[in-house]
Amino acid sequence: MRLKKFISALPLFLVLTTVNAQDRSMLLQQYRRGPALNAYFKKVHFELEAYTVLGKIQAFKIKPKMDYAFGARVQYRFVKTFGVTAGINVLNIQYKNEFENDSIDRISSIDRIRYLAFPVSLRMLMGDFFNIEAGGHLNYPISAYNTTFPENEPSIKIPYEEGTYRTSLGMFVGIQIKVFGPINLAVQYRFAKRFKETIGTKSNNTAALMMGIQYFITALNKTKTTQKGLGFKKRR
Repeated sequence: MRLKKFISALPLFLVLTTVNAQDRSMLLQQYRRGPALNAYFKKVHFELEAYTVLGKIQAFKIKPKMDYAFGARVQYRFVKTFGVTAGINVLNIQYKNEFENDSIDRISSIDRIRYLAFPVSLRMLMGDFFNIEAGGHLNYPISAYNTTFPENEPSIKIPYEEGTYRTSLGMFVGIQIKVFGPINLAVQYRFAKRFKETIGTKSNNTAALMMGIQYFITALNKTKTTQKGLGFKKRR
């Protein structure tokens, strides 16, 4: 619960920190002192991302299993240290059901849900090697099924009835650390809750820890701030 409250408050913290940073930046420009006054920064770029996912639903007697996610996002910087991102992901969440009944403890059952996720975030770029972000995401389920593995028998795959899993809305936090060139190591924590009634007893509240890489593929509108006379201008 404390972690979710922290994630909810982080976007406000990023905005306030950025406003404070911009006030300092204006003072640096006014008195012609401070680092990186002539530094380039890229206003728009695109990124591809791929993750391993350890996720689960909010329920007892389940065991998270490893799966994957992939997608693409676009980032727009308002200033050198602050921007927004938006994108689309394919997110898979998989977990094993654990049974207490001795008569079925030899049967392994796995649920797998595939979502089309739409993340939007505020991102603070803290130097050239470290970023932090926080935002929200909408998860739209595109498939869900249960697979059982009876002992000495073929596996049985059964899709869940439509409406068992519904659209959910959640938040996430993430960090990116530059490895080399255009490649970043990325870590995210996401959680989501459904906002529509569902069929059956399956929980639609999910949580996932994600680790992977991001690859920046292009950039537009390179901006440079230069000094001229008593003022400044932007050169594009």
